[in-house]
Amino acid sequence: VIVLTFVHVLAEEVFFTGFLTRELFAASKRIWVAAPISAVMFGLYHLTQFSFSVETKVAYLPYWIALIAIFAGLPYAALYCWSKSPTPSFVAHLLVNETMMIISMRLQHTT
Repeated sequence: VIVLTFVHVLAEEVFFTGFLTRELFAASKRIWVAAPISAVMFGLYHLTQFSFSVETKVAYLPYWIALIAIFAGLPYAALYCWSKSPTPSFVAHLLVNETMMIISMRLQHTT
């Protein structure tokens, strides 16, 4: 699970930071343009990913997941714009996702 999370985060960061945010920032030269657009796209991606993989009785849960992803995507995109390097956003994203996976695995073993 930890290795798969690493690969998943790497793939997301290659696209969202290495391509989308980089191109948006290069075109606009403004962090306040590039970061929110990238974050919304990051959130929409997670909305579609969530809707295919989780059955839920709560109708609005996927939208909360997308909203959380948008707010997570903002600092990832901003880290790239400030540093001009994908490494800080990758490390931050990896730490968040690995922490969530470890907590999730522990919760599953206690129930």
